[in-house]
Amino acid sequence: MTHPLTELGREQAYNSGEALKELVDGLSSSVEGGVERVVFAASPFRRAVETAELAAKGLQDRMAESPVDYTVTAPILRISQFRERFFGRLDGLPLSTYSYVWPV
Repeated sequence: MTHPLTELGREQAYNSGEALKELVDGLSSSVEGGVERVVFAASPFRRAVETAELAAKGLQDRMAESPVDYTVTAPILRISQFRERFFGRLDGLPLSTYSYVWPV
């Protein structure tokens, strides 16, 4: 069982593109050579990949507003080492206990 992002979560992930654009713009002016590309990585969990995809889309949609010329690479890198590893007292219990971690 997986818990996808809520509508609010999807909106927040997409809207993070504005903050990411400001971050990239700021880094480009302070890093020698500037920023040439932005790479997104996430754990292979559905909600993590969905968050990264929406954030990347939010950034891409705002690139025209940026004075910096850079590329947002796709697809999202899925890195298994990014997976959550410890849920405290919930560790090792059935997936049904995820509702304690991510209420639906």
